[in-house]
Amino acid sequence: KNYLCLNRYNQSVDSSSLNRDVCVRKDELEKWLTETTFADRSELFWLNDDDPGWDLFSSTSEQCLGTECSYWNKCYLNRLRRIAHKTKLIIVNHHLFFADLVLKKEGFNSILPRRKVVVFDEAQSIEDIATRYFGKRLGTQQLVNFANEVDKEVMKNELLVSDSLSQALSDLKSEAKI
Repeated sequence: KNYLCLNRYNQSVDSSSLNRDVCVRKDELEKWLTETTFADRSELFWLNDDDPGWDLFSSTSEQCLGTECSYWNKCYLNRLRRIAHKTKLIIVNHHLFFADLVLKKEGFNSILPRRKVVVFDEAQSIEDIATRYFGKRLGTQQLVNFANEVDKEVMKNELLVSDSLSQALSDLKSEAKI
């Protein structure tokens, strides 16, 4: 949601449902669009961070129409990607790096160009950031269900279980229900 989406912008501007505040800023936005290279949200110093108008004009990866978009060739983010793919060195923060890996893992196009080497500066929190992107969270009920499934398999298959495993499953169920 850091870049203006031309498709969503034009739909919103054409819509009669725009509130007065957004309509007042339309002239400022139109002027900005003639001057900007990448339509980066950070260029709009006059637009409040919580301005609801930006949500009308920007797009998430889920909202992007991709090559089906009539503005695909004029898209600011695509322009940025084309330039990035031609560069020899890209400096990127950890969040964008891992977000790019997640997109590729899920079968979407990469944001960043292919690379052979990655150098992380200020990497003291890289493990935490990577864990947020690639880690899985388990809720209490999921843990209890897991313990119950192990118990069922043990009973069903008449498996011998060590006392320590039996105690661990029991502890897990009782602690999770607290």
